[in-house]
Amino acid sequence: EASAPPSDIDALLQSSKAESPSEESAHTAKFRVELLCPDGSALLCSHGNQTIGRGMGGITQKKVSREHANLHVDSFSGRVVITVLGKNSMGVRGSGEERWGVVSKGEEAVLKSGSEFSLLVPDMQLQDDNVAFMVLIERLES
Repeated sequence: EASAPPSDIDALLQSSKAESPSEESAHTAKFRVELLCPDGSALLCSHGNQTIGRGMGGITQKKVSREHANLHVDSFSGRVVITVLGKNSMGVRGSGEERWGVVSKGEEAVLKSGSEFSLLVPDMQLQDDNVAFMVLIERLES
């Protein structure tokens, strides 16, 4: 008898197994990812998903929801992706850039070391509002 072709579920399970690090390799992260918060504090990000929003890093503005964005950190590849969860758009800019790009609800942006993201589009902020974070990605010694 010929075996049945793999189902879509089988393919998803195989790909998720391939993407998730083994217990052994969990201790061998190749990158360290840190956020410099608006209040001057630093937040070390662990591998996986982190929720960013009001109540962290000195952010109290009501326009920023408590679960405003999801930050996905891959400490093995150094890839950092932010996805907007809140109804208000965010601003993102690369290191050394003056102009902010707009990222809307459901959209994502890849962040590099030195990139900044603002939980509100800078045009929507009051002058005294500071809701911008800087991303630092550091390659660890092998």
